[in-house]
Amino acid sequence: LRFPELYSALRLRGADVLLVPSAFTFRTGLAHWEPLLRARAIETQCYVIAAAQGGKHNDKRHSYGHAVIINPWGEVLVDCGGGELGPNS
Repeated sequence: LRFPELYSALRLRGADVLLVPSAFTFRTGLAHWEPLLRARAIETQCYVIAAAQGGKHNDKRHSYGHAVIINPWGEVLVDCGGGELGPNS
């Protein structure tokens, strides 16, 4: 997700939809997940479907969640949520 060249290469090979699986930590996901996905959608003019693990897994691991579908304009069409409670909940 952090390397736009990969997604640009997929677009050059004819991709119209980009699939992005991930398990961002809560803190990083809150700050970076949606902006990076929206950027990849806009730069490639592709739909982005991003599956994301979410929830508290143990006392030390909490994933952000928020699986999303984003259109080529960078608009979030669907957000499945998942990180609202925060890591200390």
